[in-house]
Amino acid sequence: MLVTVIVATYNCAHYIEETLNSVFQQTYKEIELVVTDDCSQDDTVKLTSQWINNHKERFLRVCQTHTTKNSGVTVNYNVGLKEATGEWIKCLDGDDMLTEDAIETYVNHCISSPQYPVWYAHEKTFFDN
Repeated sequence: MLVTVIVATYNCAHYIEETLNSVFQQTYKEIELVVTDDCSQDDTVKLTSQWINNHKERFLRVCQTHTTKNSGVTVNYNVGLKEATGEWIKCLDGDDMLTEDAIETYVNHCISSPQYPVWYAHEKTFFDN
């Protein structure tokens, strides 16, 4: 079962590598990575491009898009949804992280309870300090 992870970014240069590494380190293997950038003004696109170039073999498919005009988070995710080909989709902001078994846990819940078309997860908040 292919899972698309959409990483929506906007000026996330400080965090994007940690975010992408958390997707890379997933125990679940059938992952498509879609990174959408909403016209970042920092090095987010450059860092993301370099990271993808070095890690793309881990994913079944990788797609990177970026806009020329900042349009907001909803439009950014909709761009990612148009690119997604997975049966399930996990949305992730460019300054968030997944636990190593997050996707595997989600998939197991989806398989065991097919009557639910949408799932959400609890989050833990952390800060630089």
